[in-house]
Amino acid sequence: MVGHDHIYKSNFEVPDAYERDANRVAAALEEADQSLARAARGVDSLRTEYGAYMSAEQQREELEKLEAVARYDADNLNLALQIGRLAATLDDCGKVVERLEPFASQWAASAEAARTRECWKVLQNAGAGQADREEARRALHRLRDPQMSAVLRQYGQALLRTGSRDGRDYIESALALDRGNVEAHVALARACEHAGDNGAALKHFEQGWKVAPSDPPALTGYLFRRLVDKRQTDFLALLAPQLQAASQRCRDLANVDVYLPHAFYDLGFFGLLRGDPCASLCAYAKAVHMTESEALLSGHRARLEQLHEALGNGLEHLDCVARFFAVATVAKLLQRAGTVDEPDREEARRQAEAAREELLGRFRSPDFPGVETPVVIVAGGADAEFEEQLREYEALLQSAFEGWSGTIISGGTTAGVPGMVGRLPGEIRKVACLPRLLPRSVIEDKQYETYSSTGEGFSALEPLQMLVDLIAAGVNPSQVKLLGINGGDIAAVEYRVAAALGATVGVLRDSGRAASELFRDADWNKAKGVLLLPTDPHTVRTFIQGIQKTNDLAPEHRDFLARQAHNEYLADKRKSFVRADPAVVEWDELPEHFRESNRSQVDHYGEKLRAIGRRIQRAPEGTQVEPIPLRTEQIEQMAELEHARWNVERLLDGWTLGPADKANKVSPCLVRWKDLPEDIQNYDRKPVAAIPERLADLGYEVVPIADPEAP
Repeated sequence: MVGHDHIYKSNFEVPDAYERDANRVAAALEEADQSLARAARGVDSLRTEYGAYMSAEQQREELEKLEAVARYDADNLNLALQIGRLAATLDDCGKVVERLEPFASQWAASAEAARTRECWKVLQNAGAGQADREEARRALHRLRDPQMSAVLRQYGQALLRTGSRDGRDYIESALALDRGNVEAHVALARACEHAGDNGAALKHFEQGWKVAPSDPPALTGYLFRRLVDKRQTDFLALLAPQLQAASQRCRDLANVDVYLPHAFYDLGFFGLLRGDPCASLCAYAKAVHMTESEALLSGHRARLEQLHEALGNGLEHLDCVARFFAVATVAKLLQRAGTVDEPDREEARRQAEAAREELLGRFRSPDFPGVETPVVIVAGGADAEFEEQLREYEALLQSAFEGWSGTIISGGTTAGVPGMVGRLPGEIRKVACLPRLLPRSVIEDKQYETYSSTGEGFSALEPLQMLVDLIAAGVNPSQVKLLGINGGDIAAVEYRVAAALGATVGVLRDSGRAASELFRDADWNKAKGVLLLPTDPHTVRTFIQGIQKTNDLAPEHRDFLARQAHNEYLADKRKSFVRADPAVVEWDELPEHFRESNRSQVDHYGEKLRAIGRRIQRAPEGTQVEPIPLRTEQIEQMAELEHARWNVERLLDGWTLGPADKANKVSPCLVRWKDLPEDIQNYDRKPVAAIPERLADLGYEVVPIADPEAP
């Protein structure tokens, strides 16, 4: 606006060159404004067509709000459609029927409905004359009603799910009212599948695909039916451009948070058909990670089983994907068993055990050597090209696992990350799954207990087989950790699949290639259970070995010390006039995750003191404890450990690296100790320096671990 006034409202004649420049800029701004408007309309269209992604909890909250509005606006058709879409997503078909039945019934009793059904029958009658068919098309064009079509489609789909045979009739009417609507074509195709009429289903999926060639549901349905019914795969090569376009469409939908998690299921299917198992498994992993509906997961698994039955080994990598879905089913049931209340918990456990037994029977390797818990998977680069780059992480690995016992699962070769794991000292068990045929350039590491997959050469099958065998052996994936360093395509799959199954995945975000790509991947870099770790030995050690807790303090003293730590932090922050910070409030108003952070700091007192050769003990009754101040180097060592604890605690709680935004759990301090500003380091130094005095006030002493008089 200022530039506009300078050029066009100037008191003197503007030179031609400047005016031409101004005109070009004005035209560019106009084009940018129009492009932005088109983009906004496009996003709105996608959200309307596919539905914006919300978690099940968010969907229930939104449904409750819309229901409250509907009580005062019962005749609002758009509102009823919104309620119907949400209720259908939550598998509440009764709610869909309840809300849409008044509109569907009113339409069904109308003259327009009778005429629509009459014209539809003419078009479906192969013996109808050309003139009659043309007249029926013209009549349906005049009767076109996209809004009522959406009502009838949703209503019909809900009726089918509740067992009513009338559902297909309503869906046919929906298509008749909007013959160019791909959703109506897909809905009718699925209704035909539901009725066992697979030939008609294939026809309607194909018609939908022709209406919108890059529409993921239409193309997925068409390809699935053709593969299963015709039992041929040779036509896939001819459809490579359509597969690529539909894959991009899925990616575009996911980028604006719509059609989820279905976009990832379709993306996984397209990757499988394109012969790209890594892309397929990465997409399927994200789909499973987002899935809260058991019916949705089991439905996709059933379709893959049908593909497997129809094609056998005719579709490369199908067996690998089938293994993933089998193990994902067990993992999801185990997750559910850990969250639901009794008596549902017992049923969930029974279902999980039944699924695990199936896993044992179908996919478990008989040569799996077993493991001792805890289990940590160390995944990453094993390419000779990156050998020198990876060597810098050997000391970090040795520090992380010093004093640790359990089983490490890694690559089983002498190169890269697997080689470093093989060289770890101590009594740690090391287990690896190797392909049946090793490449000639690869040397098996004899420090591992190894067994073989059915693969020839390294692929995603080996880490997937290991996860299958772990879960089949009774290891809950929620108790497994994965440490990722660098890595290529196989490691990229391993990181994502482990997270999808419920493992805690920590990758060194600056270690390059697959690990750094995960840091940049918007699908995963804020995902639950994915920790993007700084390359900091203490942080990595804390991630592997856990935040050790002291048992030397009485429970009431734990909360007292946590409150005291917060009050000191609060005083410091208020001195610096910080206001826009949800942690700068009194203890009673403090969000629970911040309170727990203070408690965790207290729980870690013992671990920090052990690092400097000290421990906590209760002083004899009536003794006046005189705290012994810590030396500067001891404070520095303990402060660094405190920062590592804070890093892991925050990352486990879903925090990510970025400009400060506590409300959204974003912090710039999730970095190495040496990368912290001095004033931030002081936030760690000050509380650890005060530990002896705080403990003394409550009757505890800090004494040397080697004290001969120690009990």
